Parts: sequence; structure tokens; C-alpha cells
Amino acid sequence: METYMLQRISIPEIKNHEWFLKNLPADLMDEKTIGNQFEESDQPVQIIDVIMQIIAEATMPAVGAHSLNQYSIDSLDMDDDMDDLESDSELDIDSSGEIVYAQ
Repeated sequence: METYMLQRISIPEIKNHEWFLKNLPADLMDEKTIGNQFEESDQPVQIIDVIMQIIAEATMPAVGAHSLNQYSIDSLDMDDDMDDLESDSELDIDSSGEIVYAQ
């Protein structure tokens, strides 16, 4: 049992371990951890040219992608579909808004 006690890790050691500090919630961070994590460096995380290239690539349509302009949006008339439902004699709409089918 003595070897087991010697292998145990203490609470302060746990709090300083890298797996504990990674993605630590703000309420569990102490001032030392918060200060180190949010220090700003002199260098930007990404170079502006790289960011602009990523944005330019993201705005280009993919090869073979179709835009909605190719399809006739005028043919998508929801009013016609609703008229078909209203004229169906087998459907009855109850006062609760549920559709009840005739048997």
C-alpha cells in the first residue's frame, strides 16, 4: 500500500498538469492561469495575406456547383399547393389545426 500512496498525484499537481489546464472553464482558472492564457503576442496569429486568400477561396463556387438562379423559382408556387389541399374532400381540418382523414 505504500507504493500506491507514493504514486498518487496531489491536488496542486493536478491543477498544474497540462491535461487539466487545457480547455479549463473560466470559473476554475486562477489569476496565474488566466494571465498566461490571454497574453497577446507581438505577431498576429495569421498573416493578413493568408486570411485574404482563405476568404477569396471561400467565395468561389465549387466546381460543378449549381446556383439557385439556374432553376425557375417562378414554378415554385406555394399557393397552388395550398389550393390543392383545400379542395381535397378527404381532408378535414379540426378546430385544433390537426388534419383528420375521413375513413
